[in-house]
Amino acid sequence: AYEAKTSISPILHDGVLEFIVGIERDITEEKEIDKAKSEFVSIASHELRTPLAVMLSQTEAALNSNYDVEGYRKVLISLKEDQQNLIELTNSLLLISQNEQIEFMDEWPYLRIDELLFDTVAYFNKSFPDAKTAFSFDNLPSEDEQLMVKGNESLLRAAFMNLMKNAYLYSEDQSVNIRLITDNKTVRIKFQNKGDQLSVEEAEKMMIPFFRGSNVGKKKGFGLGLAIINRIIIIHKGSLSYKAISENLNSFVVVLPVKK
Repeated sequence: AYEAKTSISPILHDGVLEFIVGIERDITEEKEIDKAKSEFVSIASHELRTPLAVMLSQTEAALNSNYDVEGYRKVLISLKEDQQNLIELTNSLLLISQNEQIEFMDEWPYLRIDELLFDTVAYFNKSFPDAKTAFSFDNLPSEDEQLMVKGNESLLRAAFMNLMKNAYLYSEDQSVNIRLITDNKTVRIKFQNKGDQLSVEEAEKMMIPFFRGSNVGKKKGFGLGLAIINRIIIIHKGSLSYKAISENLNSFVVVLPVKK
């Protein structure tokens, strides 16, 4: 069974109806896409309203109170934090919207994926100086083509940066281990950390915008990171997966096609 849209057109000859042509089109996929867009807009609207309502409440409370200088300073610090979170949420929503319109382009250049990772690690370490980041090759490529990926440098950098950030934030010791494995068809990049693992049910939902696993604890966020990362990797004809390994080891694996 499927949903269909039918259009009927009369065929005339010298003003006389000869027969009728009917065309039926399966619109199940269109309906599902429209439903997904509607749900996303609804959830996004709710997520935007929540921090705005909190900020308004704090502002009204401050206006109706006689705090000392330190009291008002605490309110302003809290409002600044909420504003930063709102900016992060808005930027994430814009990035998702933009990525929905971006498609793979044959004109994109080939990138050395190891060099891009080295640059991203260096930038990440400046942003998170207490992070302990390790980058290694599981096997040495036999030729440069095994490291060449056709893609958009800024998008891939954003995806790798977010995966490192996630591994760092949810690590029990702020350690991030990045492993690169090559072959003649793909390059695999594993982003690993030690910490609470996702359940099977959570792993199945992790790519859904605004979903947050039980491992987040009290850490703030909107559950948009993996949805954005997954979209970027799909644009590059790759895949993103999660695997819970023994001893609280988490592994997010990016697979990308290499130059043939």
